[in-house]
Amino acid sequence: MPTCRRLHGGGQERGHRAGTENTPGIAGFGAAALQAAPSPEQAAWRDAAAERLKAQAGAAVFGEAAPRLPHVLCFAAEGFPSELQVMLLDLAGVQVSAGSACSSGKVKASRVVGAMSRPELAPFALRVSGGWATTQADWARFADVWLDAWRSHQRRRAA
Repeated sequence: MPTCRRLHGGGQERGHRAGTENTPGIAGFGAAALQAAPSPEQAAWRDAAAERLKAQAGAAVFGEAAPRLPHVLCFAAEGFPSELQVMLLDLAGVQVSAGSACSSGKVKASRVVGAMSRPELAPFALRVSGGWATTQADWARFADVWLDAWRSHQRRRAA
């Protein structure tokens, strides 16, 4: 059976590898990946924010019983349109998304939320992602800003 080669040249490893591995580059990438990874505390901070949203606004948290990334929160509050949430939070300096990371710039409701047996909440879903430098105070501020926006939206709807 013929061997499929992506790189040509060199006789290392009986012709299976062309060239010498970049060991310092591999080690450097590993060190950078560790530094860039969200801190383990992110899950607790994310969950504390989620609990506030659930308790105070009745928000539904997607995937909360499943293993998930410690720095990502996806939730929805019925009646609070995603695009309005994104605008209100942006005005307060908080950056979020109404869709998956690969759908930035799109306004359509999340089909992932629909696939999670909650299609009625798709138009209200929001995704929040922390980063390597996100702190507990950042998650708390997000919850504060979102709850203020949600309360303001509730008052407008009632008027």
